[in-house]
Amino acid sequence: MRHLCVLSVVMCAVVLTAGTVSGQEYERVLLPVVTNSSPGAFGSLWSTFLAVYNGSDSTGVIEYPFGCVIGTCPRGLPIGAHETSVLTTIGPPPAGIPGLLVYVLQPQNARFAFETRVQDLSRQALTWGTELPAIHESAARTDTLQLLDIPLDVRFRRLLRVYDLDARLASVVRVRILPMTSDVSLAELDLVMTPYLMEPFTDRPFYPGYASLADFTQLPGVAGMDRVRIEIRPVTSGLRFWAFVSVTNNETQHVTTITPQ
Repeated sequence: MRHLCVLSVVMCAVVLTAGTVSGQEYERVLLPVVTNSSPGAFGSLWSTFLAVYNGSDSTGVIEYPFGCVIGTCPRGLPIGAHETSVLTTIGPPPAGIPGLLVYVLQPQNARFAFETRVQDLSRQALTWGTELPAIHESAARTDTLQLLDIPLDVRFRRLLRVYDLDARLASVVRVRILPMTSDVSLAELDLVMTPYLMEPFTDRPFYPGYASLADFTQLPGVAGMDRVRIEIRPVTSGLRFWAFVSVTNNETQHVTTITPQ
C-alpha cells in the first residue's frame, strides 16, 4: 500500500440493488479496502479483518472470490442462522483497485451485518484499527456528495477514494475542492473510475470501478489552505457511487476516515 492505502478499519457494507441468482434474492456489498499484509509508508504493514453475521433464522450464502484465481473457484460460503463467519483467504484485489464487492444470497427477512477492520500490524499493540460505517443501498449516492473538514497539515497524508458500485467502464465524477467557509472552487477536476478489465463485464462484478486522489496540496489554488471540503457529483448518467477520505498521521499511522453524512 502506498500513500493512503491505509484505510483502517472499514465497516463497509454498501448494499446495492437487489437482484436474483437462480431464483434467490441477493444484495451486493462493497468492502472499500481489502488487503493482506501489505507494506505501507513509514514501516507500516496493513491487513484486513473481515467478518459477517447472519441475523436471520435461515442459512444464507455469501459469494466472493476467495483462495483462487478469479473465475476458477467455488465462491459460495454458507453462513448459518445467527452465526458469524470470518472471511479468510481473500487475496489482494487487482492492482489499483482496493475494494471488493460481495454478494449475499439472502433467505427471507435476512439480516446481515458486516465488519471490516484494516490494522497496521507493525503497531497492533497500539491500535485496533479504524472502521467505516455500514453503508446500505440507500446510502449509495446518485447526487452531489460532500466531505467536510479535511486537514491539509503536512503531518498527515490524505487519500480521496471514489467507487462506482456498478463497475461500468470509465464512469466519471467531478471533484471540487473548496474552502470550508466558501463556495468558490480552489480546484476542480474530473476523476475517471476504472473497473477490473480482466473480469468479464457482468451485472455481478466482484470489483468496483475505482479512482483516487492523493495529494490535494499540489493542486493549483489549494496551497496554503488549512482545511478544505470536497464536493463530488456524478457526470456519468445513472451513476451510483460512494466516496470517502482517509487521513493518516505520518508518525503514529493512526487513520481518521471522513465519510459522507
